[in-house]
Amino acid sequence: MSVLKMRARNAEVSTVTIGVPLAPPHLVPKVDPPEVQNRRAKDNRDALLRHVLPPIMGLVLFAGLWAFIAQISPNLPGPIKTW
Repeated sequence: MSVLKMRARNAEVSTVTIGVPLAPPHLVPKVDPPEVQNRRAKDNRDALLRHVLPPIMGLVLFAGLWAFIAQISPNLPGPIKTW
């Protein structure tokens, strides 16, 4: 390929693209297949269970243990009395 042919091709392309206005691209939102959506939902659910459930269970266990000890010990108020 010579330089003249490349210039000639560039000239043809530039005249065609400059002379015709380009239409805006048609944008379509990307939709994942159902198996990908299901996997994401499962991952989100698993993350929620791993990060939220242990602290909640810890607080419930703490309050239950506190209430149990408060029943045995007369000088210790229970969680309901302190709230």
